[in-house]
Amino acid sequence: MAVDLTKILLNGSIPIGELECFLSTNFGGSSQIEERIVLYGNCVQITYNKHNKVSKIEWINEDSADGKGKLIEKVKHDLLADYGYNIAQSYITSRTRIIGPCRIDDEFQIIPLPKGAPLPRMEWADHPAILQYKYKVSPNDLISSYRQEERFSYLINFLNIIIEGGLKYPSCSSRNVWVWPALDGNQLSEAEAEYRQVGFVTQKQWEEKDNQGFSISEEWEYVDYYSREKGIDIIYFASLANTIGPKYYSFKLLIPDDKEVFLRALHWYKCSEESFNISRSQSYANLVFSIEALLPKDCHKEKCHKCGKDIHKSSISERFKRVLIKYYFGENNNDEDEIKKNINKFLRMRSKYVHGSGLMVSDAEPIGFRFSATINADDHEYRKLYQICRAVLTNWLEHPERRMSHLNQTD
Repeated sequence: MAVDLTKILLNGSIPIGELECFLSTNFGGSSQIEERIVLYGNCVQITYNKHNKVSKIEWINEDSADGKGKLIEKVKHDLLADYGYNIAQSYITSRTRIIGPCRIDDEFQIIPLPKGAPLPRMEWADHPAILQYKYKVSPNDLISSYRQEERFSYLINFLNIIIEGGLKYPSCSSRNVWVWPALDGNQLSEAEAEYRQVGFVTQKQWEEKDNQGFSISEEWEYVDYYSREKGIDIIYFASLANTIGPKYYSFKLLIPDDKEVFLRALHWYKCSEESFNISRSQSYANLVFSIEALLPKDCHKEKCHKCGKDIHKSSISERFKRVLIKYYFGENNNDEDEIKKNINKFLRMRSKYVHGSGLMVSDAEPIGFRFSATINADDHEYRKLYQICRAVLTNWLEHPERRMSHLNQTD
């Protein structure tokens, strides 16, 4: 029975996050008993390898064959059985106004808020909108919640590189900030400041739904949607870098190893967006991390004749160069000196910021009191890397024939 349990849990059909959520809820939590070994209740012990993948699952209570049988049935019931999909809805914000819907098959759609919902007065702001998306349901409510949150994170990280200016999640957290009411024209009113909770909520909702559960409305300027069969029509929707549909299906159809690499690159890109207003230096370093997540393994190795270990012959900068040439500068670019100059500068600045030996001038001094060529030069370098990073990510996604199969690297 233990062999059957191990086969079911390690055959790759259950995501590791779902498995951990399932075991925690069924055994009342977990505890780490050794490095890379976690015990759930006093029943199931999981061993992880150095890549944080499950390598071994053991049933501790060998006398409880009945318990193992019930667990297998519950795994099949809660995690493996198909109960269809639900449509979830989350608020998002965009740097550009969402003025019409963008629908990708029956996968997800981005729609504007109904009339009467709160909106910012100014153009340069976090404009709220709604992201509706489907997710797989389970009779286990915690598993359903986990799948919903995972699906939302998956989508918003992807859309962050596709939609100009990126998307944010205006979560309603327990954090409070001081705010003041503003009059028209963004001038301070005479009212006292108030201490308010951060977040976005509204009672205004779209009432009409289609047979899939997505909101629909005759008020919208555009009611058609992209599908692989129909192709793409004009989308009256915010300001897009390009069309979303083809990129989404390229993203969705990635093999598991490629998807893991790409999601890691998207994470660092999101961190760059989130840290921009806190530290331009940190934001810059995160952009480099995003590209580094796509670096290939070092395939140019030889064995040391003394110890037998691999000798790495390709440096980080050499692999960084290969990725930028492949996905940005182009294979036929003859200006190798300029490419090398850019790459060395990116990595030199990244090293300086990561190791604490320097800051961008805009971080080091109050920007309102110093305007110099140095600040302008820093800003130029940041914008250059931002555009390159975004292009590398989208080109990596769109051109599988140019993608390296050996992507996950350690140095």
